[in-house]
Amino acid sequence: RFARYLGETYNNLGAIHYRRKDHQQALWYLSRAAAKRPSSPRVHYNYGLALSLAQKRDRALEELVLATELDPTDVEIRFAMGVVLLRLGRVEEAEKAFHECVRSDPKHERALHNLRLIDELRRRAREGEIQVE
Repeated sequence: RFARYLGETYNNLGAIHYRRKDHQQALWYLSRAAAKRPSSPRVHYNYGLALSLAQKRDRALEELVLATELDPTDVEIRFAMGVVLLRLGRVEEAEKAFHECVRSDPKHERALHNLRLIDELRRRAREGEIQVE
């Protein structure tokens, strides 16, 4: 029981440091929160966000995938996973994640925005305006 409260405290402190863009402190607290509360999707979501902010995107994706497995209905977790996939250059997977967001929430503006950006990039690549690796 104590571990649960300690894990929640670590999660809250990590979220505060994340908002302050203090990567190291956020990662310190959130890694401990994940160890104390391994079945909490919110902890893994926060840890994934902090890892992404610290440019550790492969690890961030692992945490976000775990969070999604723990709570497949959370649209914000799925959206964050799409953003990380996009930053990793995994456009098709990101697009799928954004479509899943919109399927769950047809008015999810950020997912709709990212889908429009992906469409625009593809159009520009087809027309030879940009090169896509």
